[in-house]
Parts: sequence; structure tokens; C-alpha cells
Amino acid sequence: MKRRLLLVGLMCLVTVCTWAKDMTVLITDSKDLPIPGLQAFISGTGSDGAGEYTTDANGKFVVKRSSLNFLSMQVAGDSYELVWTGGNDPVVVKLEGHYWLTLTLKGVEPEQHSLFTGIDLFPDKGSLYNKKHLNIKWTDSGTFSFLYEGEQLYWELTGSVSGVTSVSTIDVKELTDGRMEINNPLAGKQKMTVAIKDETNALCPGLITISGPQQSYEQTITAQPTDIYLPKGSYKIGARVTGKEAYYIPIYQEISLADAPIVQTFSYETGKKVTVRVLDMDGLPIEKAIVSQLIPSDSYWDGQKTDAKGEVTYIATAGTYTYRVLAMIETDKESYSSIEGEIVVGSQEMVQEISYKDQYFRISLDITPGGFMTDPSQMSVSIAGNTVQYNEQTSLYTTVLEKSNDNSYYPYRISYPDMFTKEGKIHVTKHETISVSFADYHKVTFTSSDIEKYALSEIYVNSTQGGQSDYCEADHGYYLSDGEYEISATITDRTTQESFPGISKQKFTVAGQDMTVTYTLNENDYHQVTISVIDRTGKPMAGTNVSIGTRNNTETYTADEQGKIKLHLPDGTYTCRTNLADYKPQERSFKIAGADMDIRLSFENYKELTFKVNGDLLEKFKSGNSYGVPMLTLVSHAIEYRNTFALFNGNPTDGFTGSYYLPAGDYAYSLGITQGKRINTPETLMKLDTDKTVTITLSTADYQKVALNVVDENGTAWPVTYESSIYICNSTHKDKDTYIYRLNTNDGNFIDVYLPQGEYVAKFENRNNMGETNVSTAEFSVADQPQTVTLTHKEAKEASLTIKVKGIVSEYDDYCSVRFYKSGIPIRDYGIRTESGIGEKTIQLPEGTYTYSVDEPEGKEISGTITLPADKELALDYSTYQRLRVYTQDEEGQYIDKSTEISVYQDGKFIYSDNRSIYAMFPAGVYQVRAWCKGYKAVSQSVTIGETDQIITLTLPKETANTYTVQFLVADCYESEYAPEGATVSLEGYGQLAAGYEGNVSFTDIVAGDVSYTISAPGYATLKGVVNVSAEKAKDNGYVPVFAILQPVPTGIEETPMLSNSFSIWTDNDYLYINANSTSTDLWTLQLVSLNGSLVYTSKQHLNTENNVYIGNNPKGIYLFVLSNGKQRIAYKVVKN
Repeated sequence: MKRRLLLVGLMCLVTVCTWAKDMTVLITDSKDLPIPGLQAFISGTGSDGAGEYTTDANGKFVVKRSSLNFLSMQVAGDSYELVWTGGNDPVVVKLEGHYWLTLTLKGVEPEQHSLFTGIDLFPDKGSLYNKKHLNIKWTDSGTFSFLYEGEQLYWELTGSVSGVTSVSTIDVKELTDGRMEINNPLAGKQKMTVAIKDETNALCPGLITISGPQQSYEQTITAQPTDIYLPKGSYKIGARVTGKEAYYIPIYQEISLADAPIVQTFSYETGKKVTVRVLDMDGLPIEKAIVSQLIPSDSYWDGQKTDAKGEVTYIATAGTYTYRVLAMIETDKESYSSIEGEIVVGSQEMVQEISYKDQYFRISLDITPGGFMTDPSQMSVSIAGNTVQYNEQTSLYTTVLEKSNDNSYYPYRISYPDMFTKEGKIHVTKHETISVSFADYHKVTFTSSDIEKYALSEIYVNSTQGGQSDYCEADHGYYLSDGEYEISATITDRTTQESFPGISKQKFTVAGQDMTVTYTLNENDYHQVTISVIDRTGKPMAGTNVSIGTRNNTETYTADEQGKIKLHLPDGTYTCRTNLADYKPQERSFKIAGADMDIRLSFENYKELTFKVNGDLLEKFKSGNSYGVPMLTLVSHAIEYRNTFALFNGNPTDGFTGSYYLPAGDYAYSLGITQGKRINTPETLMKLDTDKTVTITLSTADYQKVALNVVDENGTAWPVTYESSIYICNSTHKDKDTYIYRLNTNDGNFIDVYLPQGEYVAKFENRNNMGETNVSTAEFSVADQPQTVTLTHKEAKEASLTIKVKGIVSEYDDYCSVRFYKSGIPIRDYGIRTESGIGEKTIQLPEGTYTYSVDEPEGKEISGTITLPADKELALDYSTYQRLRVYTQDEEGQYIDKSTEISVYQDGKFIYSDNRSIYAMFPAGVYQVRAWCKGYKAVSQSVTIGETDQIITLTLPKETANTYTVQFLVADCYESEYAPEGATVSLEGYGQLAAGYEGNVSFTDIVAGDVSYTISAPGYATLKGVVNVSAEKAKDNGYVPVFAILQPVPTGIEETPMLSNSFSIWTDNDYLYINANSTSTDLWTLQLVSLNGSLVYTSKQHLNTENNVYIGNNPKGIYLFVLSNGKQRIAYKVVKN
């Protein structure tokens, strides 16, 4: 890069000057800070000023000049032109994009600076292995300065103190005078003095590896005892000697750092020489084989390479060590499979031979081509799934195979254009050559019975002897070996272009000569299917693509000018599906059974749904020349349809828009945008009964930015790994497995999010390098300001828990599966095998409180809460459980082979459900079993579980004419796939039912008309509504769907009217009344927020003893009323009737 510095007063080049004068050059960074100690090289005309210079403590150097010629200066990888007017003012060179940074450690003694030896710089958080290292040279004042290019600094402080910064991010533009300060880097750390001795008991340099709960470290040490500082805790320490000809297998030691320093010496005094020798399948040494795992490495391919003797030499202390060997078969240019095993080191030197001799052999194919095989390069040969190349020296196709344990056959496959593929199996266990000949292959030509009328395509030839089949072309010959075959083909009418898929099979025999096979169409095997596509106005929809699918194949056809697709199909079951941009597909299943069919795919019931997204918050999702595009997600009743589409039309300034076409019905929509930040809106229920436009306004008045970070107990940034996540959920869901955001990280940081006003919980799920998971949480409120939420994470000690299972006595069940949750996040699953109904397993979990539930055996779930280490055992007692089997049939006694919903209730509470039948376990008691299937009435029966298994069969009568089924789906507004626990639906005149696992519940035998319903669930606002029951509403689904979205009620907020020490709040008609219990001069912010987070009213005012707010323009519902004065924030729940 070349940059020019233009100085005031110079408009042309002056080249005549006979005097000598000093020119001062000042080099600064992007923030005008002088840069000391920086080298620069100046070149110019003649010898005037040319040479190398170094800036002084003030960022300056002096150049002797005898002219005003332009000079070129190279500094920091860039080229600059120096222009000087001859004056005394310095020529200022500003290094744009560069920053002079100074690192300072606070709270350490001067002699402790030597513990911090370097800085690792990373291009970004996603490139942690592509780093640049700077060695630190501390000044007498305890600072270290360096020049950095870039606005974001990704760095890690290295040396003898681990876990100070992890890989931290600094916005260098925001630093004051470029100062980087680390406070108390030794806080929470403890000293461990380590040394390594070799087999002669002499101190040696080496490498220390440290594995802990947060992350792993490596530390190089000298041939002296070395101090290492680590966060307090338990570690697995590995040490090995480095820098010698032999490799040293690490010595491992478990240590615990607490309140006192420790000294740890790793000695190889008892170590012995171990030689690993690798041999190929011929028993010869393999050079450059990789022996790994004896010395840990991050890469599968890293290890120690064998020499010309096939050997690697190690020094190891007594113990058992795991190895892996990777080797190439040099003569065949292929790889052996890896060999893994163990080396047991004792008190003597040893040689460990690792041989491929008894595991591999060569197999060759000696192929005699047929006369038609004129181009050998066209031949493809594979043996045991491996492609094999022709060896011109041996004239063979050779590969190396690994011997199988089951003495199995090895398949081979030889293909050539226009030839029936030759397949076979080889049964060998040693080096062998197999002969294969194509002398018995002959040319077969395929034609139709009326070649003038019908064309053949998609010809399939099947060998009746071996079941092998091939696809071939019809316009030229195809080569087959002698034998019996079957042919099927698609026949196309050349005039009408109608096609008849091949279903009829004709047999033929190839016997020693070329031949022609005539394929005859049997038109009686086919039936005409006419598919009509109708647009929203009832007119034909020409040009629409429709996919026709069977179990094995899908073809796409295009509707003609009349919107029709005509084709001939044999008997069978098919599906057809429209493919139209911006339309929910029309899909139908149909069955052809001996007759022609007409199928109508109509969009007449479709409505246009237009979304408009605007608001000043969109500007927050701009980054340079790019911006985030809103993504709309639509969900229909029963979640049978979920689609996400982008609103590409628009920009953040003018807003975005987009349209989609959907059948009339109930839908929930939500919006998401990601661009450096992220926003997800709650799901909003909408009735689409006419063309509709929905406007979503994203306002900074309604949403506030929330940044998240994780620290340890000392306030140091937690070393987040790519497997860690932060979940953000509504406070109602603090112990549930559902969330608004799940934030992952690839760079150690979590993206900022936007949230509406409300109460939330952030959950940090940390998965450490040993695969263990722990969870920390933080509760927070969102009001009217951005904020940073800090989660303090601590890795808890592990405690033992013994799970004891008894009472599972069944010929089918001998297994119990338990899942543990922490703050609603699944932590671990454990399976316990049982014998004679009894099983036991001891597990390890971090200390803390967990909920648990049993996934298997199925039935009434055993669940509860445990706290470790106080609880030592978890007893799962199935002694009173018996098996319940439930089947359904129609009134004729036939099994109903449909998705029958069968639910089990107890005392009106939902217990368990399944489809088609139930085979599950329940404790003794009385239960109600209810079954329903589309087209049938629901039937209930009481069953008592006692000392024996129970089997019941429910008979479902057909649905009565002029009555209907109403099916509810109850969902949470933050995640429609999550059903609120304990939800119940009351349908006026038809009773009350509890919703199932997926929030679904069905009422049958409902008479047409308007029916009121009430839906409630613990922790949610009660929802009331009216459903119109009619044949029109039921025709699309076979039932009347009701999609219900429930809003969580903020926790800790009482029902109105409400009293506090400060205010009395209540509603009456269209007014919200706020009476202050005392006068105050404070300016209060009043906000009324709907449960989906929308701000519907805001004002600032001084409150008198009696105040009111008009809320008559707001719909009925539950709202959050928030008062804040900068000192306190008070929230009330209010209900507008």
C-alpha cells in the first residue's frame, strides 16, 4: 500500500536547494499517540536522507536534508511519501488503522512480571491456531508496548500464569491512550512448582500439560524447577522430557490446588526404553508409519514417525499405554486401517511389534475383455467397495484387502458403457489372482411393439438369477452375458407425448448370440389421471409444476394452458404436490384402483398475507454496506405446516415487505433478524379469513439491547468453548426446557439480543473439555435501557448418586432410562439395566439441584427433584406398577389403522398418550382412558390398575351426521412447539379436558354453531374465545381446528387491585387509576406493556395523590403496568375487561 502525506504550503516539487538542514519526522498511530522504538527505512534521490531510522521515546527521528525532494519511507509494512517545506515543524506520519498499545498489570509485585512472558495475537476468534506470538520485554515501570493493526484485538496473555485472559476481545478504539490494564492477574490463582527428571535423575527441560474443568493449558519449562500459577481447583497434570532423541511418554498425576502452594516433581528414574516396531503385510519394516496417542496430540495424524527400520524409541515408566498406528502400503499407494492397542511397560526394556502381516492380503483381477470393450480407460473396477486402477506392469487390477473376522466374501463390480454390470463375490484369505472373462457377453437391442407409435425410455433390465438390475438406453445395443432376464420400460406415445410408466415385466434369455427384444405395451394396465390446478379466482392455473410421487420415485409435470396435467398411471398409491413460489403447497394423496381419476388442486381458499416490517430498530441491524433481512416464520394449527421465508424487498430505512399465500385459517407468526445482533419476536396468533396486511413495528421504545457475558467468581472472563450456549427464556420458563434465544459461539463471545420489557432468565450451559455439563443462571428485567447481563459461573465438584431401580418385571422390559435437568436444560441421560426387575448404577454429577424424569419404561412418569451432595440415592420403585394395553376398533370389530389418539387421565389430569395403541406401565389406581380418531367419536372408559396387567379394547363409533370434532392446539407464545404444562380446555356445554404432550385435545359430537371456550394453564394468562363450528370450517382437516397461543404471566406480580407501600392500582371501565400514598417531587415514567412485549402507552409525569390513565383504546386483556423514577422500578399486572 502506498500513502501520500500532503503538507500545507507545497503545491509543486522544489528540487533546487544548496543548504543542509534537519528534518524531524513524527510517527503516530490512529489516535495520534507517538510510537517509540519503531524502525523506518527512507529512500530518496541520491543519498539525501536515505537510511534506516528508529523513533525515539517521543516517536520522532531526525533526517539530515540538503534538498526538498520527495522521500519514500517504508514503515509498518506500508509506503509513505514524505513532503517537507523546509520548516521546523515535524513531518507527521499517521499510521491509519494502527494502534500503539501499552499493557499494564495491576496488583502484582515487580518481580512477578517475569511470570508473564508473551502475548498471542489471533486474526479472529475462529482462528485460534493461526496465531502470532509476541515476546514480552517489561520496562522498569512494568509496562509492555506494541503496535497493533486492526480495531478488534483478539489476544491471550501467556507465560507461567494460566487462565488470566483466555482469548479476550478488546475494542482498541475505545482504549484511553492505548492502555490495556489487567487487574490482579494472580487473583484466585495458586502456585505449583514443577520439575522433570530424566532416567539418569538429572533435571531436564520439558512440556507440562494441564487439564482442568475450564480448559487445557501447556507450559514449557526449563531444566530447573519452574513456578506455574493456576486457578484453584483439581487438575490432571502430564509431564514429559523434550529435546532428546528418544520420545518420552508422559507421566500423569492428579493434583488439587487449594490454599497452599505445592511442589510436584516428575521423574523418569525408573523409566525403561520401549521400541515400537511396525511391520507391513509381508513382515517388512514400514518407514514413516505414524505412532500416535502415546504422546497426546490434537490431530489424528500427529505422532512419531518410524525410521528405516520401522522403529520409534520411547522412554516410559511402568504402566499401561494406548497406541494407534497409521501406515501406508507403499507398493500399492493405499492406506492400512489404523491399529489400536496397549503397551504394558514393566521393569525391563522391551520391543513392541505391531504387524499387518496377518490382517491384509492382495487380491488381483485378471480381466479378459469382450470384443466390444475397445477402450480400457472406460472400464471401472471395484473390489470390496474400493475403486481399483489398472496396473500396466502386471496387467492386473490389484488391491489390498483387510481380512474379515467372519470369513466373509468380498464383492467385486466391473462396469463398462452400455454393458450389464458384472458383479461377483470372491472368497479368499491370502494373496490370489482371480480370472474374469467377458467372452459370453452379447449385444441385445430393445424396441417397442409399434416403433412408429411408441418410443421406449427408462429401460430396466433385471437378472432373474441374481436379482441385479441395470438401467439402459434403447437407441443402441446393450451387452449382456448369457442368462435369463426381465425387462420393464416406460413407453411414450410419440404423437400425444403421454407416457406409460413401466410396470409390466417381460422375460427373455440371452443364449450365445446377439438378439432383439420387443417390449409390448398392455394399455389395460394403465388408467388416465387428470390433475386440474385452479387459481385463487377459480380459473385454470397454467404453467404450474406438480410433482407426482410414489414410494420409490418422483416426477415433475407442468400444467397446460387449461391448467391440466394428463398422464397414465398403473394401480397404486400416489401423492401430488404443487411447487409454487410464495405459496403453501397443495398436496393430495390418491389411490388408483382399476379406474380413471380426476384430481383437483385448488387455491380458491387461499388468502394473500402481506407482512410489512418497519421501525427505527431496523437501523441497529446494519453493518457496513450490509444489513439483516427479516425472516418470518408461519405456523399453522397442529404445527402440520411451518415455513420460514425472507422479506428481501426493502431496506432498514424504508422498511421491508413480502407476501405469502396460505389457506384460510389460524396461524401464528414470529419474526427474526440476525446481523451482528439478534432479535426474535414472540409468536402472535392471527386469523386469516381474507387478504390481510400485518405491520410489525420494531421500535427502540419497545425493545432494549441485552449483552451477555460469563465470568468466574473473580470476575475474570470465563473461557467459553464452541460447545457452550446461553439460553434466554421468559421468567415463567425458568425451570422449563424452552427458550426465546439459544446463543452459541464460535469466537468466545455471545451475540447481543433485543428483548421487550419483561422478566427473563439467562442460562449458561458450559460443556468443558471432559464432556461434562454444568449450568449457571441469572434473572434479569428489561425496562427502558440497554443493559449487560453477567452470569457468574462456577464449576461445581462432582458428587456420587446411586440410582436404584426395582419392580420392572416384564418379558420385554429390562431397562430404565433417567434424564437429569438443571434449570430446565437437559444435562445427562443414564440407562440402568435390570435383572429380575432390579438394577443399580452409581453416577457422577456436579453438586447442585436437579429435576429428573424417567423416559423408559413408558407410562406414568416418575419424576422429582434431588440435591447433591445431600441426596446419596435415587430410588425408582415400580413395585406397584402394572402393564396397561389399550387397543381400538371400529363398530365392525376391525382394527382402526389410523393415527388414533389414545390418552390416559387420572383425576382429570393428563398422564400419558400414544398413537394407535398403548403398551405402558402405571401404578395402582383408577384411570380414565380416552380414544379418538378423525371421522369417529371419542370414547372413554375407566380402568383400575391392581395386581395384574390390564387389556382393554375401545370401540369407536362413526361420527354422527351434522356433528363435528373441534381440535385444539395449545402452544406457548415464545415457542409454538412447546405446550404449556397443565393446560386445560373447557368447551361450553361439552366439558373440560386436559391437553396432551403436544398441547392437543379433541372434542367430538359438537353441534354446529358458535361455542365458547376457556383455556388455562399454570403461569399463563387465561384465554377465552368462541369457535364457529360448521361443515365449511371442518372440510379441509376433517375437524374444526383451534390454534391457541398462551401468554406467560410475569412472575412475582399479583392480581389487581393491588396495594403497596407506595401506590394503589386498579382498573375501572376504561381507566387505570394510580393513587400515590404520599406526595413526591419525582418524575415518574409510566408504561403499559402487553404480554407479548408491545409498549401500548408511555408518559412521564409527576404523580399526585390521585391519578388516572385512559386505556379505553386498548383491547381487553392482561397488561404489565410499570412505574419507574430512576431510583426504583415497580411492576403490576392489570386486567382490562
